[in-house]
Amino acid sequence: MQNLVELFVKVWNETFVGVSVGQLAVASIVLLLFLFLRRFFARVVIARLKALANKTKTDLDDRILAALQQPLMFLFLILGLSFVNQWIPFSPDLEKVMVQLLQSLIAFTIFWTIYRILDPISVFFDTFLKKLAGAVAHEVKDYLLKALKVFVAGSAIIAVLAQWGINPWPYFAGIGVLSLPFAFAAKDAVSN
Repeated sequence: MQNLVELFVKVWNETFVGVSVGQLAVASIVLLLFLFLRRFFARVVIARLKALANKTKTDLDDRILAALQQPLMFLFLILGLSFVNQWIPFSPDLEKVMVQLLQSLIAFTIFWTIYRILDPISVFFDTFLKKLAGAVAHEVKDYLLKALKVFVAGSAIIAVLAQWGINPWPYFAGIGVLSLPFAFAAKDAVSN
């Protein structure tokens, strides 16, 4: 029995990438706790907010809440990873990667939230677009909404790449140079 206890303590203190198995076990428990908090948040807090939103006269708040639900729940994973990163003493290189990962997840969540909320708030542009575009206001709205979503997605990619120290602008310049042959090839087809 004594050998079993010694073997358990030896395995508990064994390190993997500079982190003991015990610390990894506690980190897993912390992540599971945050996942349970996420489930609690979804079932209690968001359900309460949905009940309040259903009492209003418009469905705009319902649509905004539905758009915000997934990004808000994803924040619990980020919080859990942040606590794990602060609690476990990683090696400097691994800690740098963990911080960059957390920053990337935060940037992704911000832009994901903006992307999802564009649809519900697009109703605010309806009256302006009806005055500006008249009969084709719906098509203009769809086009602008898609353009905004592409811009937000592109900005998200740039923000995430910036967290890793990657400069994306040379790639965009390369795409611009590669599009020139297609533009010249399409010139004749468009002129006909």
